[in-house]
Amino acid sequence: MKYIRIFLLIVVCGAVLAVGTWCLLGWIVSRSFRVATAEPSFQQLSDVLQASVGGTLTRGDIRFRPNTTTGAGAMAFYSKNPQALQQDKQYFKTWSSALFIANTFLKGRRVAGWASSESAAEIGRSEKTDSWGHPFCIRVDAQRAVVVSAGPKAIGSLDCTTLNLSDSELSQMAQGRLNPHASGGLILILNKANVTGQYLRPYTPKS
Repeated sequence: MKYIRIFLLIVVCGAVLAVGTWCLLGWIVSRSFRVATAEPSFQQLSDVLQASVGGTLTRGDIRFRPNTTTGAGAMAFYSKNPQALQQDKQYFKTWSSALFIANTFLKGRRVAGWASSESAAEIGRSEKTDSWGHPFCIRVDAQRAVVVSAGPKAIGSLDCTTLNLSDSELSQMAQGRLNPHASGGLILILNKANVTGQYLRPYTPKS
């Protein structure tokens, strides 16, 4: 009888210890999860920053409330709208590549008429297409570079030889941003006066 009581006591103590350990582990995991979700990772912050810049430079507006502090407005908006996050990141990548192309060509050669970025030896493979896999159309003279993306809704690539954009139409567009066109395309214009001596390589998203 004595041995039975000792055995039962050992079993009860083991059970209490197991339950206590389980509860402690659960509390630690729960706390870690709350901290992780409350503090966004570097990748999340990077994605939100790219999306914010891309969306603003394309549409010219801000989707989230600009008076919130420390980027909370952007984080809250994009966490609730993941499709908008991806779309605006695509705008950012397209803008970055188009700006790199314009800057590179204005420091180098001119392009008589319209040409496809596919034939540009100065441009790397990752910069030759927009975020939707379409080559850019480029036109460069002594004063200005124009880079055109087919845009997110295009079924196929643009035929640069048939592109028709008048100087009066281009003169009404903002410098250095992606100007949405009625056709669905996106147009970036850069004057030679705005060319930088050194320009960082365009953003290339990790696969």
